[in-house]
Amino acid sequence: MKSRCAMLPPSGFNFLVHPPALVPRSKLPSSHAFTGENDKGFSDIEVSDAQFDAFVARHAHLAEKGVVMAPEDNNAMTTSYIMITPDGRFYQNTDGRYKYSEPVLNVGVESALQQTGFDYGKYVERGGAYAL
Repeated sequence: MKSRCAMLPPSGFNFLVHPPALVPRSKLPSSHAFTGENDKGFSDIEVSDAQFDAFVARHAHLAEKGVVMAPEDNNAMTTSYIMITPDGRFYQNTDGRYKYSEPVLNVGVESALQQTGFDYGKYVERGGAYAL
C-alpha cells in the first residue's frame, strides 16, 4: 500500500471490478522499504502503522459481501513469503533486504528455502496456506 491509497474511502471499486466470486480473498500488504530496491524516496510513499490499520478498519465491511480480507503488515511479510527469480533462485525479505538462495535445481527446494531463512510457521500464521 502506498500513502496515496491510505486515505481512500471504502468504495469497494476493486470488488466491483473483481467480485468475490472471482476474487474471494483480497491481500492488503503494507508498504515496506527494501535496501537497494525502493529505498530512495520511500518516505514519500510510506504508510504508518496507524494509517494501515485505519485503512483495514474502513474496509472491514467488505466481509459482509463475502470478501476475505488478508491484511499483512511488515512483520507478517518478513520471512514468510517466497518468490522465485527467472534463473530459479528463491528470494524473500529478510531484515529489509532480499536474501537469495542458490538455484533450486542445484540444491533442491528444502535447501533453497533454508538458505533464504523462510519461516513456514510464520507463513501459516499469516494465512498463507489456504484453499479457494
